[in-house]
Amino acid sequence: MNNYVETGNTFNFTAGAAYSAGDFVFSGGLVGVCVNDVENGAVGVANRTGVYYKAKAAVTIAQGDKLYWDSGSSVVTNVANAYPVGAAHSAAASSATYVDVLLISDVAELSAAEVRDLLETLTTTSRLDADSVKEGSTNLFLTSSERSNIADAFLVSSDDSDDISEGSTNLFMTSAERTKVGDILCSSIAAAAYTATGDDDTANLATIDLGTGVAPVALSVMILRAGVDVKEDAVITILGGADLGKVTVGDGAATYDVTSGDIIHVIGVVPAS
Repeated sequence: MNNYVETGNTFNFTAGAAYSAGDFVFSGGLVGVCVNDVENGAVGVANRTGVYYKAKAAVTIAQGDKLYWDSGSSVVTNVANAYPVGAAHSAAASSATYVDVLLISDVAELSAAEVRDLLETLTTTSRLDADSVKEGSTNLFLTSSERSNIADAFLVSSDDSDDISEGSTNLFMTSAERTKVGDILCSSIAAAAYTATGDDDTANLATIDLGTGVAPVALSVMILRAGVDVKEDAVITILGGADLGKVTVGDGAATYDVTSGDIIHVIGVVPAS
């Protein structure tokens, strides 16, 4: 593909006024959150994806509600106006002072049902029985039966011949190797995005809940600050006991320190139950 430009997770903007880190940025059909403080007339960077906690109006908000920025009161509301910002990542009572906002550009073009469907797709930890994968389908998930069929294809009996290693021409796997492949194919993927808070900054530790209740067997972690992965030597720990399904990200020995506003993305491979 020779026309790829970039992931599009951030965009640059020229500030028409002074911005503080965490402020909403509106640029045509784009909605973002300002990464750093930006002076009037300077060029800033805004994140276009992720979940952010923002002050809210005294209204009851359901998960998936379309949300709008009330610039006069500097709060998020589910009362429609000209400044759509996204959807409610989680519900918030009328008495709550904050709500988690999932950024969605051009949210006003989506129906309430479409917003909820998108939210479910972005936040689900597993889709065991999604639509069938067939020729021409754009579905990215396998049903439980499809995963079983693939695993069965690998797990058919064969001789316990030599290991498959680099340069080997052996076409068979040992029983142990087939088991490992089956475990991977029958696993599910859990993902979470978390924005570090001031409390995390003070504690030098952020806790991210994948919501699985099961410890992941493998992890991929990305920490974005001003659109750049800064994880460096971050200390990443998979918790156990009562905290199964949770991962902590802490200060590194020399380089990384947990900073308010860091966007931490965690993808885990969860073993089949």
